[in-house]
Amino acid sequence: MKSLVTPVIIWLILSSVFPIISWRTTARALRVLRNSHFVDGTVVELRPQFHQNVVVRYEVNGMTYRTDTFQPDRYGLPSFKELKVGDKVPVNYNPAFPQNGFAGYAEKNVVADAQDSFFFSFFWLLITVSVVTVRHYLVQWRRHKLPLTR
Repeated sequence: MKSLVTPVIIWLILSSVFPIISWRTTARALRVLRNSHFVDGTVVELRPQFHQNVVVRYEVNGMTYRTDTFQPDRYGLPSFKELKVGDKVPVNYNPAFPQNGFAGYAEKNVVADAQDSFFFSFFWLLITVSVVTVRHYLVQWRRHKLPLTR
């Protein structure tokens, strides 16, 4: 049991990296979802060199804001290849924080972040289990001079 403590701690640390990195975006999406409104935004820039980044301008109560997103099809927008400068896309925002709008749908952002977190958690679990298994086998091999292959 004691030999599993370190791998479990390593797995927990590695599994928490993605949620920590994405927390700011997820928190912003959750804030938008508390009082969700939509407005049409206009695609003003397409940046293929920045992970297919799409920059959108939108207006709320006479104020103009900008937001951007990468992998737009992941958030309910057309794919990057289908979008053109000047296209209209939905922007999801909270009237209390209109500057924090999302190009696309905020709930899709929360779902995508949760999926990524689960994926990375499972990935690191597989890596941790593999390392522990190989380490265990190598320790047994050293002790008993077991053959590396059968």
